[in-house]
Amino acid sequence: MSNFVIYTASAGSGKTYTLVRDFLYKCFINGKHLSHKNLLAVTFTNKAAYEMRKRVISTLFSFTQKEKEPLFKYFQKRLNWTESELEKKSNILLSNILHDYTNLSISTIDKFSYKIIRDFSYELNLNYNFEVEIDDTKFSRDISELIINELGSNDSLTKSLLNFSEYKLYQNKSWDIELDLENFIKKTLSEDTFLIQKYLESITHNDIILEQKKIIKSIQQVEKEINDYAIKIERIISGIPEKSFFKSYVPKLIKNLRSNKYKNNNKPIFSEEFKQCVINSKWFSKNTSLEIQEKIEIISLDLHNILSNFLDYLDKKYPIYLFEKVFYNSLFVLSIYHNIISFIRQYKEEKNFLNISDFNRLISSFIQGCSVPFIYEKIGSKYNHYFIDEFQDTSVLQWNNLNPLIHEATSSEYGSCMIVGDSKQSIYRWRGGETSQFLGLCKNEMWNNIPVELKNLEFNWRSSKYIVEFNNNFFTFLSSKIPENYRDVYSKVEQKFVEKKSGYVELSFVEGKSYSKIEEKTLQEIYNSIQEALMDGYKLSDITIITRKKKQLEIISEYLVENNISIYSSESLLLKNCNHVQFLINNFRIILKEHDYKSKVFVLDYLIKNKFINTHQAALSSFIFKNARCENDYWNNFLKGHNINYNTHQFSKQSLYDLAENLCREFKLFSKNSVYIISFLDTVLDYSKHNGNSISDFLDWWLEKEDKLSVSVSKGDNTVELMTIHKSKGLEFPIVIFPFANWKLEERPSKIWTKIPAQVSKKIKYSLLSFSPLYKFWSQNCQESFLEHEKNLILDNINLLYVTLTRAQERLYIFSNKNSRSGSIYKYFEEFVKSKNLSHEKYIIGARQNKINKLKNEQSYFIENYISVPWKERLHVKSNRIYNWESSVNKAINFGNLIHKLMSEVLYAEDVSKLNYTELDKLDAVNINDQIRTIICDKKINHLFQKNKKVIIERAIIDKNKSIWRPDRIVIHDPNWVSVLDYKTGEYKEGHKSQILNYKKLFTKMGYSKVEGYLVYIMNGEILKY
Repeated sequence: MSNFVIYTASAGSGKTYTLVRDFLYKCFINGKHLSHKNLLAVTFTNKAAYEMRKRVISTLFSFTQKEKEPLFKYFQKRLNWTESELEKKSNILLSNILHDYTNLSISTIDKFSYKIIRDFSYELNLNYNFEVEIDDTKFSRDISELIINELGSNDSLTKSLLNFSEYKLYQNKSWDIELDLENFIKKTLSEDTFLIQKYLESITHNDIILEQKKIIKSIQQVEKEINDYAIKIERIISGIPEKSFFKSYVPKLIKNLRSNKYKNNNKPIFSEEFKQCVINSKWFSKNTSLEIQEKIEIISLDLHNILSNFLDYLDKKYPIYLFEKVFYNSLFVLSIYHNIISFIRQYKEEKNFLNISDFNRLISSFIQGCSVPFIYEKIGSKYNHYFIDEFQDTSVLQWNNLNPLIHEATSSEYGSCMIVGDSKQSIYRWRGGETSQFLGLCKNEMWNNIPVELKNLEFNWRSSKYIVEFNNNFFTFLSSKIPENYRDVYSKVEQKFVEKKSGYVELSFVEGKSYSKIEEKTLQEIYNSIQEALMDGYKLSDITIITRKKKQLEIISEYLVENNISIYSSESLLLKNCNHVQFLINNFRIILKEHDYKSKVFVLDYLIKNKFINTHQAALSSFIFKNARCENDYWNNFLKGHNINYNTHQFSKQSLYDLAENLCREFKLFSKNSVYIISFLDTVLDYSKHNGNSISDFLDWWLEKEDKLSVSVSKGDNTVELMTIHKSKGLEFPIVIFPFANWKLEERPSKIWTKIPAQVSKKIKYSLLSFSPLYKFWSQNCQESFLEHEKNLILDNINLLYVTLTRAQERLYIFSNKNSRSGSIYKYFEEFVKSKNLSHEKYIIGARQNKINKLKNEQSYFIENYISVPWKERLHVKSNRIYNWESSVNKAINFGNLIHKLMSEVLYAEDVSKLNYTELDKLDAVNINDQIRTIICDKKINHLFQKNKKVIIERAIIDKNKSIWRPDRIVIHDPNWVSVLDYKTGEYKEGHKSQILNYKKLFTKMGYSKVEGYLVYIMNGEILKY
């Protein structure tokens, strides 16, 4: 038996079983002490690592019990041990593992890499306490912001980015380059960028500038020559009506060329039909008069010659021209590669962290020069036996980094390596997973002079007969669609089935005149399938819905919740996807910034759609625009005019949670998607407990976390699970529903490091181009990288189908559609059904069967009414001062204090009538009201309570000495004039004057040329102006 064994393991073939079996076998024969210390198993996901650890321990534990797992007999036979001997040794091994659990080395490959980096932190010049950044999107956004902020202070960077922005405008695209920057930064973190890093670092900014000048000169020369041809053709046909020409081809050509439309088309200028017209000199249509025909015949030869010459010119120049335009565009971002790398290094040093993508780069750049004994010494373990799971998802760098260790182990008769993989389940190429790497290993009989033993796990232990049969037939059919260099992936796709009687597969195409109709019908099909399963004795927890996109999960989740079907999903129930939650967030923004007109537009749109505001649909846009572009005083009054109790000033003084709950109560949100609303309130409460009540800070935090905050739902027996294809990998479910089984080969164009032919550039060997199917119009020598990418795309998408369709154990429902705008994947299903000579839109194999041991139905409970009452109505809360109304001594002071408190709630004169006196049972509300009116109507200050003023109540001001000042009332008349009021409840004191004068000095330093100060004595109504 070879020390180097590869298992090809199709879906459901028992690869985890095989890994655990061989892992335990190595433990049992690992010397006298039955040690697990020199074994290392690496997997691709945390879940797979956890599952393997759990299986190792549970299997050993079962060997010590009366009821043993089937593997017990296997080990008895293979080890030639008696039952009692195997029991005893299993008990010892289990005890050794549990007492030294940290050395049970079963982890993800990233964790193993992390361990190496930690242990080599000194040699790699890293701080030992470095942190790991997992979120590349956030990291890219942060670096992009740093670069944008640097504009103006870095000349070469500024010039490059401005040129790029101008060129985007020239192409009729948005001038905004931030997204382009973020995408490029993400790409710099990828493995394929690392592989050409030395080349990229060798290119200077000056090299790129010179190359751009050369390329733009070439582009402009072609465009000039094309324009010259247009002028010549125009002269030849001058005086002949446009409609006289066959399909107006020639006049349209001239318009296309003279208007420069062809520059943005990136396709051939001549259609195939037009080319044939030129070859055959077919110029006029049947309806062209004889007189005009004669005129055209006169110019026919000249027209034929010029157009033929033009076609020859285009055949020679245009394919290169199309490529050069794309290449020129890519050079703008490439020109700042050094800047980006510099910013990334600086940022990482300041933050003291590494990206997870740095692990393999650092190891690769260091470990190759180390001796293996030194590596083992540093990491504290010497591994003799290696187990690698999901090898098809292992990147080139990861495998190269493991190579020295595995080679050292397998070179000895006591060492071994076991690899398990399946190229059909390679769906992580975007993370660096390389299918061809596994295929290459499987084809070779030797690896580093060590014989390779190839084994195949041929039985499917997961799925029922008809599901296995369907997948065998379907993927055998699809094997002809796979590019030739990947044909081996599906050459032996057929599996043997263990369960021989049951299984059910239903494939159907949902029809609809529009995509919204298709979506609606698909949701209904999902619901019907769930009801079918329930009638047949299945539980909701037996059902899993798998989709290609998260957006589809969101749509399905909302639909099922509305139809009282409980769901569980870590991907679809994002709070940000609920329009009611977005409504609350937009209100927060309005309260924070009154000039956030965009948020006011969203809020108004919501209020109209939910019938809080009625307006004519015909004038909807103008109504929203008119009323959204306003300050908050107008906004408050506008909403009050529609019977909505809204006061941004009052809201701004509330705690975050109170604000959120009050808005929910005012707009009756608890009756709309209460699961989302309650989860949002929980999120707000949790945030405010740990981070305070700043609306601004909360909104910043929300922007950073919104893609991760979801409804808190626990997985239970009575929930349907929803997940994407990538999340489903490695899992199995009794029933799988696969809706929206149609998508594009690539949703967003990939950025590809493209080989640049020497014909185009002798200096630039690679540049980052966006993939486009239009590459087929480029010259042949420019197509190599894109051809390879397209082949990979086809395999990637067939692999996505394979992973999805092999998750089901008992039932599989597939709902596709023939909407070509949605994608082209449906053609695989359509052609397969046609190959079975079926004319109807539904393909069924097997039969529905009732679930054995049918369980009683469990009742679902839904919160129909979430009761929310203002806490002030439920609790009698004392003020921050104790009002002792019974004491005659304190009565006057308490009266003044109370008025002071109420004055803080008066923004304008009209607010007096809205004051809340519910806490003041023992006072005469009429007297208080009169006293307040007397104060604000005084001619000295009544102008300070008019509605045309901007008012700020009790806002803290911090001066340069970090002292805090809090005036009772600030009135801003214009940018140069401000009035400050301070309310006093006692008698006049000299300190009052110094306080108001300090306020005046403070505002003078803030830039106000006219500052008025007022002391307002509440008890006697005296007002002093300074």
